[in-house]
Amino acid sequence: AQHRDTFIEERYGKYNISDPLMALQRDFETLKEKNDGEKQPVCTNPLSILKVVMKQCKNMQERMLSQLAAAESRHRKVILDLEEERQRHAQDTAEGDDVTYMLEKERERLTQQLEFEKSQVKKFEKEQKKLSSQLEEERSRHKQLSSMLVRECKKATNKAAEEGQKAGELSLKLEKEKSRVSKLEEELAAERKRGLQTEAQVEKQLSEFDIEREQLRAKLNREENRTRTLKEEMESLKKIVKDLEALHQQSSPGEQGKKPVTLSKGTATEPPVLVSVFCQTESFQAERTHGSSTAKVTATGLPGPTTPAYSYAKTNGHFDPEMQTTKELITGSS
Repeated sequence: AQHRDTFIEERYGKYNISDPLMALQRDFETLKEKNDGEKQPVCTNPLSILKVVMKQCKNMQERMLSQLAAAESRHRKVILDLEEERQRHAQDTAEGDDVTYMLEKERERLTQQLEFEKSQVKKFEKEQKKLSSQLEEERSRHKQLSSMLVRECKKATNKAAEEGQKAGELSLKLEKEKSRVSKLEEELAAERKRGLQTEAQVEKQLSEFDIEREQLRAKLNREENRTRTLKEEMESLKKIVKDLEALHQQSSPGEQGKKPVTLSKGTATEPPVLVSVFCQTESFQAERTHGSSTAKVTATGLPGPTTPAYSYAKTNGHFDPEMQTTKELITGSS
């Protein structure tokens, strides 16, 4: 206990522990020594607010002390007045009871005034204590606020660092996306160029196909006209064959020694058709016509045409198989 008292006396001996203002000054100097190496906070310093409050308290204390001094001076003056009155009263005791009564009343009035002044002093002391307690509360609250603001500043700093890192990552991603988009644009331009070239080639091929189609259509018209002409000739030859068959059936065996009648018919030929479709169509019609003619000759009992002649007619497409059949039929009947 002695060592503790000695330590307190050595450390806080220059302060009056019973005086709250001296205690506040002691705490302020202690905090100042601790915060000399620390960085000033960004927000409003609570110490400045505390200084303002302390200044106001000091001003109020000075006013209260001045009022207390005035009250004490008035009290001393009243005491002096009372002493003077008492002396006058002692001197004037012989003057009568009326003066004594008035002096008593004056004394009571002054006593009441003194009591009132004492009550005012007590009231001012209570207000001073109340202000001191409020000052302590404000000080603790400002400490909590300053610690909370420090934590918030640290959080904001960490968050800003994280946001900066995220922004850097996003910028790198953006650069990668831009490079990929530029590559895709180049590929798209190349594809568009190839598409235009392909479209030009397709248009060129379509124009060539249109020209070829017109040529084939013209050839088809010529072949249709030629086929129509050959069909008409075939019909006429069929009529002649029917007439000859009827004539042959009506003729007698004695008339076979007569001079044979030879019929021939020339047909105009066109240059050979180079398109295989039209040749096949014409060959199919020739085969169909030859089949019908062979069936007729077989039904009448006449010899049919030889295969090489029909093959030649089928190959070149210019010799009518019906004419060959008719010629052989006439030769056979003679």
